[in-house]
Amino acid sequence: MATSNGAEEAGDLSAAAMWGDKELLESLLKGGADPDFPNAQGDSALHEAAYYGEVECASILLDHKANVNIVGAGGKVRPNLYSYFCIYRAKFLKMFIDC
Repeated sequence: MATSNGAEEAGDLSAAAMWGDKELLESLLKGGADPDFPNAQGDSALHEAAYYGEVECASILLDHKANVNIVGAGGKVRPNLYSYFCIYRAKFLKMFIDC
């Protein structure tokens, strides 16, 4: 479980989002973890959820106000975040539009 260390929390959030661990993700966010804090690669948990097609994790992150326009690795807004949503699940598209 994460400590008060932001980098550790970001790694835990990203791992939970990547592997679809909804319970851990929810626990970390309810514990105060920042949904937009970048992991060691510079990406947010929302980037990971989108990339790995974890619809429910993305939904949890969005419920906790994750920024859909977050700047990712390389200092650029990730246009592929939207693409990942569309490629993996039509449900992502509806979630993205409803934000």
